[in-house]
Amino acid sequence: MSSTSTKKPKKTNTAFRRFITWFKDTAWIQVLLIILLIFGLMALVPVTVSGIKSLIDASGESTFYKDHRITYDEMLTKVNENSEVTIFFYSPTCSHCEQVQDKIEQYYTETENGKNRIVYTIDISDTDYITESQLQILHGEYERVYDTEDPSLKNDEYDEFKSASANSIPTPTIVLYVNGEPSRISLGVDESNPVRYMEEVFYKDL
Repeated sequence: MSSTSTKKPKKTNTAFRRFITWFKDTAWIQVLLIILLIFGLMALVPVTVSGIKSLIDASGESTFYKDHRITYDEMLTKVNENSEVTIFFYSPTCSHCEQVQDKIEQYYTETENGKNRIVYTIDISDTDYITESQLQILHGEYERVYDTEDPSLKNDEYDEFKSASANSIPTPTIVLYVNGEPSRISLGVDESNPVRYMEEVFYKDL
């Protein structure tokens, strides 16, 4: 035989219900809370921005390559619009590129000669910026320049451009365009002192 239990009604918190009713009926309290919330959020903005900036500064990672990145087509426009343009070819997987990035940024942003020069970068690994066929076109142009330039500008490991890459652009490669034509090419940067290398070797006598 089954028995039927009788559930007791839950006790209602009448004090809480009265507070909710009072809060709904008291419009000025709602307005005050909204104002306090707005001022609280405004006070948090500087703190949040400062925190983000601190994290970026703490990382110490340069974003020079990304900040100056252009496409192949943009490069063609830039070198024809300006009497002198420097193009820095890099790849995110190139450890040598990363090791010298902060110093390259230092040269172009802090030294007098660097600040007066126009420089752009191209990520050779991103086909949205440059395709394989475009890299091959540049390879042929740069090979002719590099193979005949002053030995003091050449990388000790590569007497010929194709020794560094058979049909693409090795990284890092720095190309100086003068009057729309590649005039000077460097395969790599002296890691011991990139700023001095740019000043005393790559841009020497310019």
